[in-house]
Amino acid sequence: MGFVAAASTLEEQANVAYVGKHGDDANDGLHPDRACLTIQGGITAIENFLDPASPTDSDQWVIRVVDAGEYDETLVLADNMHLDARYARITGNVTLGDDTVAIVRELKSEGTGDGIVAAPGLSTNWNHIEVGRISLAGNNALGLVTGGSGMTTFNVGHIQEESGATTKGILAAGNACGFVGRVEADTAIEVSSGKTLRLVAGDIVGTLVETGTLELLEADEINVSAVNTDDLNVTGTSPNIILTNTTETDADQGRISAISFLGYTAAAELHTLGSFNVRHDGGSADQKGKLVLAVNDGDDGLVPSVEMALLASGDLEVPAKVDGRDLIIDARHLERCYYSKTSAMTLTNSLADVTWDVENREGANFTHDTVTDADEITFDFDGDVEVRAVFAVDNASGTAPARADAQVQAQVDTGGGFAALSGDEGITDAQVSCQKVGTVTAGPAVLVLDFYLTVSDGDKLRFQAQESRGDANSTLNIRTQGTQLRIVRVPPE
Repeated sequence: MGFVAAASTLEEQANVAYVGKHGDDANDGLHPDRACLTIQGGITAIENFLDPASPTDSDQWVIRVVDAGEYDETLVLADNMHLDARYARITGNVTLGDDTVAIVRELKSEGTGDGIVAAPGLSTNWNHIEVGRISLAGNNALGLVTGGSGMTTFNVGHIQEESGATTKGILAAGNACGFVGRVEADTAIEVSSGKTLRLVAGDIVGTLVETGTLELLEADEINVSAVNTDDLNVTGTSPNIILTNTTETDADQGRISAISFLGYTAAAELHTLGSFNVRHDGGSADQKGKLVLAVNDGDDGLVPSVEMALLASGDLEVPAKVDGRDLIIDARHLERCYYSKTSAMTLTNSLADVTWDVENREGANFTHDTVTDADEITFDFDGDVEVRAVFAVDNASGTAPARADAQVQAQVDTGGGFAALSGDEGITDAQVSCQKVGTVTAGPAVLVLDFYLTVSDGDKLRFQAQESRGDANSTLNIRTQGTQLRIVRVPPE
């Protein structure tokens, strides 16, 4: 119900008390020429006329303010007593009785107790409120308050905080349903426990407090701006933000709901940085969904062009191009990383069959140390893998000049015991040098193994290490470096 419709309903009421700045509270208010000066004067005129009775469902009254004056008053309307102040501005509090309509151009709330209050007493009672603008201009100022056991409906253009602290736009302490074009306050909306507010809102600026139920109906946007908060808070034991597309369709890309992230350039150009939306996947009569992430590639304006999508099949669609076509990654290839070692790996015993080239090495009488308790990796599938292992080698102790060498070899057990890789299967070992002079630790040197394997279920992989040193006081540490042991499954053709 809009201003025109509600006002037309009140026009049909036979009993009217008139109020205007040309009037006098000593008048009876029953004619525009005998208008009361204040709205309270109009209420008193009705009470005097009906004394000792009151307005009833069959004998309703309207207080009609005939001018655009400002009225600083605290008002309490009786049941079936309506207020038509479509041109006027009221500063203060307006409390409605049961089964009443109130129309006000502008209401100013200056602090505790102010605002417009509707509290229909019984479940069969109601109130209807229409206000063009409610301004909040004081600490604890309230805009619209609903209460009681009945239903309050409302149509408010704008609830705006002008000043003050702990302001509250809408307090639903009773069940209500309505429309607000924009509400901005410290607490934009609060719904009390056990109550329900069904709301169509253009912009909501401020905190949402829900111990009851807030249902945002048909609102295309909820915008949170920097008035006293940058946060849109939804609190509760199981908080949810629900977006419902009410279009009934099975069309591909239909039923879409979206959240967008906008910003301004230094030149005040509004643009969308990114968005994500969920829509129907395919054109069948089913419930398949498609999640789309989109980003602005630099000049897309409000419609980002770079998209990545998760399909109902589980496949991931990415914006890369292959021969001008979208690249689609099949879901079965997403788990390519089969094994990743995040701590130092223990290597096996030293290689007994490795011949070292000691030509041009400093020192003599090289010895071989032994490392025990090896880490082994067992494969549980058939297929190809890519292996990359990076080892750090440093000289950990000793005081005399020393030259030390280290070697690591990859070995595979296919059922007959571990054996070194060879031939075309990739690099299997490498050799580095590490020297320590005096008390200065040398290294770490880096040893890298890169190779491919074709494995079967049950095959095992391990690494063996050997060090050769020319000084009994010199010891090498050989270990995997950081997270640099990674085994990746190679997708089938």
